[in-house]
Amino acid sequence: RYDFYKTYRTYVQQKLANAISNDKVEIDLESIEHIMPQKIKSSQWPNVSVADHAQWINTIGNLTPLNMSDNSSASNGSFADKKPYIKKSSWTITSQIIDGKKEVRFDSWGIEEIKKRASYLAGKAVNIWIEPKERTRDIEVVRKSSIKLTSKFIEWFYEFDLPYLKLDESMTTKAFIRFTSEYLDRLIPPSKKGDGGWGNGRAYYYEIKTSSSGWSRVALSFSTKSVTADQASGQKHIFDTTGKIPNKENQWHTAAGWTLEYEEGDNELKDSFRRVLEEEIPNFEQGLEGQSGV
Repeated sequence: RYDFYKTYRTYVQQKLANAISNDKVEIDLESIEHIMPQKIKSSQWPNVSVADHAQWINTIGNLTPLNMSDNSSASNGSFADKKPYIKKSSWTITSQIIDGKKEVRFDSWGIEEIKKRASYLAGKAVNIWIEPKERTRDIEVVRKSSIKLTSKFIEWFYEFDLPYLKLDESMTTKAFIRFTSEYLDRLIPPSKKGDGGWGNGRAYYYEIKTSSSGWSRVALSFSTKSVTADQASGQKHIFDTTGKIPNKENQWHTAAGWTLEYEEGDNELKDSFRRVLEEEIPNFEQGLEGQSGV
């Protein structure tokens, strides 16, 4: 039993989802659903004690990706309330809970079902994370400090020399690299007042987020603090297009994201980074442009 929700929940769910269906649909942190909710009512979950709830709530058997809008709708409901959303999920790892094979299909949900699903997912995991006989130098390099990893991304960014993307080194730290695009500068134009969440008039950045363990991801981040009418309109268009629902109590939002592959070392990480910058982001922005005409 392990508390995946507080550590590698997004990474683990993405890998399991890919292994089960070869589905590359991106899983965001906000998309992780607790099937047995974080807050339960005894009338809806009569067979779950307070102690069992605390022990099993954040374990892998109880977590699954769910579309953002459905996640918000399902919220703290009963398993019966959540069934329609689970069944129509974009991820096979989720929809199979309702209409999959016998070993992964459930008519009810409780502690025993969580344990059973966890055993099934553990069987998948051992074929994903195979203990290596010898760690390669490349993997060790990728897993070194986030400062060195940040330097690699900056070096590769300039090497790719993509004219529609611009690195903002003034907003780059040991954990974040921030850059902008020509198209999003038109859709979410910077304010001349120099306000906003980053204090420089910008209401968005593409961010490369890194960690000392080698985890890396490109995300489109918004700040809704002190935005202009044009910036708010551009952000709303992207939220509407992606189907994400911003949390009004938070000024920081992730509108889109792409996980970078690194298990095989520097070469795989670089190729994955290049693919996101050269293919994924342009395709994403073309989809936005087709909806707005901007």
